[in-house]
Amino acid sequence: MKILVLNPPYHQQKYNRVCRFDHIAKSKSLWLPIHLAYCTGLLEKHGHTVKLVDAVADELSLAATLHIVKNFSPELIVMNYSKFSSSEDEQTAQAIRNLTDAGIVVVGASCQCIDIDSFLKNNPSIDGVIRGEFDFPVLTLANETPKKEVQSLSWRDNGRITHNQMRSPATSEELEGFPFVVDVYRRHLNIRKYRQAPQLHPFVDTFTGRGCYYNKCLFCLWACTFNQDAGYRTRSIENVISEFKFIKEKMPYIKEIFIQDDTFPAWRAKELATALTNEGLDVTWSCYARPDKTMTYETLKLMKQSGCRSLHVGYESANQKILDAVQKGTDAETMMKFTENAYRAGLKVHADLIIGLPYETIDTIKATIQWAKKLKVYSYQFITPKVYENTSLYDLVVQSGGQVKDGEISYPYLSNEEINKWARIATKECLLNVSFIRRLGFTPSEWGRIIRAAIDIAPYLWKG
Repeated sequence: MKILVLNPPYHQQKYNRVCRFDHIAKSKSLWLPIHLAYCTGLLEKHGHTVKLVDAVADELSLAATLHIVKNFSPELIVMNYSKFSSSEDEQTAQAIRNLTDAGIVVVGASCQCIDIDSFLKNNPSIDGVIRGEFDFPVLTLANETPKKEVQSLSWRDNGRITHNQMRSPATSEELEGFPFVVDVYRRHLNIRKYRQAPQLHPFVDTFTGRGCYYNKCLFCLWACTFNQDAGYRTRSIENVISEFKFIKEKMPYIKEIFIQDDTFPAWRAKELATALTNEGLDVTWSCYARPDKTMTYETLKLMKQSGCRSLHVGYESANQKILDAVQKGTDAETMMKFTENAYRAGLKVHADLIIGLPYETIDTIKATIQWAKKLKVYSYQFITPKVYENTSLYDLVVQSGGQVKDGEISYPYLSNEEINKWARIATKECLLNVSFIRRLGFTPSEWGRIIRAAIDIAPYLWKG
């Protein structure tokens, strides 16, 4: 079957529809469409002819996207759908339907946060919704299996909506059988279109495992959707090392490999670092890491010695009530100690913090900013929450007296406008902090990345 896998266009460039929360990054960052790419690779492995198109990265208009559809003439279209770009996504589906009678199914984390019955009734151009991990359900559908047998599919059946049984998330053995996602990127995408402020450019990302070993943070969309109750499922380290070798051989222009595992556990980090060292494989890599007591100095030092350059670390807040409410599972003192150890090990930490979580006040924001300034990190990101219906975070916001409109939070004591204002103030204060600037000045190897990131984020910082 001929299949088009599509990240549809959006009127604003750099719209991150394919990551852990929908947003237009202030730093103009853009992630690779990793789940769509894994699905593409699986379909190709099983003999289907597939075209992966990222209309956001390629800055394609709807007309240009339709031109691709017309020329490729797919029999099935798998389209990433997002709650906060829903209007344009639905218009895209309708325009495609006017052009072709190919089947259209939508996928993505948001598909578990919407009223699917209403969605399908209001969008006759869309034939079905796949909930949760979609690789294998899409493959089953592509193999022309009757719709009633396609797990995780919600579809129209003689005018009524039918919800098939959910498929269990991919097992470790199934993950092992996927083609290397970096090869899918190499053949289908312009990798240089994707940029993350903390990462060397160009970079690629991959899963060494899916799911989160912690999997309790209420603000993480993937924990509530793709990986809900799924556990952490890993590929063998030998398989991961083979993918790293493939990058070295076939993609020598790649400067950094980012591990997209929701959180990279200490035991897994040691396993990979040891294997890379034993192989003598000279690669630069980075990953997500939890700032808790499991990540010891010895582990961080081993990671650095094996080629690890940077860590994406979610701190969220310095206020314990807020941390407990969102089930972060750590505290300010432990997070500070972790950061000191990472700095001592020579790792560059990118700090992620959230302004506006439940129980946030102006006083807690100010305290978090002052605390964050003390972190020995190499970049900061202050975001505001994106809240999806039918998630635990949505329930917590309502329970704490807040309101949600179009995914944005407001409280009786803290408006959405104030939340956004303070996110900008926090970013500005931390980036213009003397100790932070001095720390960057002592790392000439990072200057190119830093200058580019500064140029990208400057309009946001001086917005008002």
